[in-house]
Amino acid sequence: MSLPRSQLILESLKRESDECGLSIQNIAINWLLENPLVTTVLLGPSNNKQLVELLER
Repeated sequence: MSLPRSQLILESLKRESDECGLSIQNIAINWLLENPLVTTVLLGPSNNKQLVELLER
């Protein structure tokens, strides 16, 4: 994926994040959970605060 395309995707995710009040990480996790081809989502928080933030939504 080219850098400009990646930047456009990230900007779109930031707008969506602001509109729905979710973090980009939560949007990505929710997308994975809704994808029927994905059977497992592994989270890798670095600390307890990150874990709580990931599991809140």
